[in-house]
Amino acid sequence: MLLKRKYWLRVPPQALSINDLPAGNNIEVRQGDKVVLYCKAVGSKPPTQLIWYKNDNELFDEDAEMSFDEDKHRRYTTTSSITLYPRVDDNGAIYSCEARHPTLERYLRCSVAINVLHAPGIPQIEGYIEGDVVTSGDMLTLACITRGGNPPPQLIWKRGNVQVDATYTVRGHVTTNVHTFRVDATDNNGVYRCEASSNEIEEPIQASVKLSVHFGGPPSGERGDTITLTCSTEVSNPPSQITWVVDGSRVVGGESVTNRMADGWVTASNLTITLTRQVFEEMLFLEEKNSHRILETGW
Repeated sequence: MLLKRKYWLRVPPQALSINDLPAGNNIEVRQGDKVVLYCKAVGSKPPTQLIWYKNDNELFDEDAEMSFDEDKHRRYTTTSSITLYPRVDDNGAIYSCEARHPTLERYLRCSVAINVLHAPGIPQIEGYIEGDVVTSGDMLTLACITRGGNPPPQLIWKRGNVQVDATYTVRGHVTTNVHTFRVDATDNNGVYRCEASSNEIEEPIQASVKLSVHFGGPPSGERGDTITLTCSTEVSNPPSQITWVVDGSRVVGGESVTNRMADGWVTASNLTITLTRQVFEEMLFLEEKNSHRILETGW
């Protein structure tokens, strides 16, 4: 009598993947949005056991949903899924799926990284406290700092509505734009605004400071001293033109700068002169369209 012996054929899983992605891929998700990770082990016999890990820490079995599909060759595809609602501190977390099977000497594992997209924090300004007084001619450094944000935000400085600095650095989770400039009389009551923009926010988020600048009256000095005079206009449209007149004669060499503001232009001019006598009078002409004003100073 011939006896037939039955053999139970064991087959290891032929493939292992998460969300059908190559191992090591990133999955992007916005903060708080739902994302489902599917781990799939294909073509094993008997079914493969699947275990989930987060940053190498094993997750509880009850966190996963498991299913098995048998093909015509009586081989199984095992699927395990977990549902996530990532937070900011989950950014960069590594989720791994491990396949365990009697035929495997070493368990199989595949992983994906979670890239959590989120908005930056509200910018903070350092270097000046509103209400402090700075002096015309001083150098002032304003630092705009925002923390968080993925991707990192763009960080720019504006004076009024005019962009003055778009150079920012990103270190870790901190984005910084440092703007250094020489204060002049036109900065008095001027508003410097820092704006952070990102694809994760509809409108830029911002912080601002209003400067208080002391630019004093006419300077004094001894004969032979060199002094710098500063003249600035209020907002005008079109821009004002500034002409310096010393003792009735026009002086060439004043350096003028015109800055665009929200509702017009502000013009400022600096003139450096050497005193030839201790006491004299100056006439300053400030010419604007449709107007002619004469400002007189003396010392």
